Amino acid sequence: MPEIQWKYYVGRGPEIDDIISQNKKAWNDVLSARAALMQDYQANGLMPGDKHRYTVVGLLYYEKPAFDYMKYTLAQIKTPSTQRDFYKAVPNLRHADGKVLAEKLASPDVTFDPKNELVNLLGVNCVADFRASANQTSSSMVWSSVEQVEHLLLVRMPADASRQHILGRVPKVPKFLKLIKKDDYDALLKGDFSVL
Repeated sequence: MPEIQWKYYVGRGPEIDDIISQNKKAWNDVLSARAALMQDYQANGLMPGDKHRYTVVGLLYYEKPAFDYMKYTLAQIKTPSTQRDFYKAVPNLRHADGKVLAEKLASPDVTFDPKNELVNLLGVNCVADFRASANQTSSSMVWSSVEQVEHLLLVRMPADASRQHILGRVPKVPKFLKLIKKDDYDALLKGDFSVL
């Protein structure tokens, strides 16, 4: 079975430091917006919509508030030393204020994916359609990714190859990114900087 073809890059230096700084500032802005949202709704916490906590789908309360534009579910947090009840609150979309809250929770101001932001800041957005079989009955979408390892950025982009085709225009790779081999990419991901 054919494999997906990738190109691997490493970036370091002042341009990368600037991009890492912009990404960190964007994340801090999101955290500030989330804190303001919690304060506006007198919430004790936020309910993440995914395991990485990049999206927010609801609010958390230690005591059930009296807002009629939210739906509440009682839950518990168990740790080795304590057990705490709390309420998960999600917007009630049948209520106008619930729709407003849902919009605020879905807003880019409180939703953030740091790795996706790095892809955007580097300008290496790339999606490819990968055909895994000769008769092209099986297809997968693959896209660029960026990993930060200390002060390095490691980029993995789909290559234009016989069984996969870049959708849209191939992005122009910045000059400060250096093409590397997969083995070097894997070593750098594990923190082995001797390959540089």
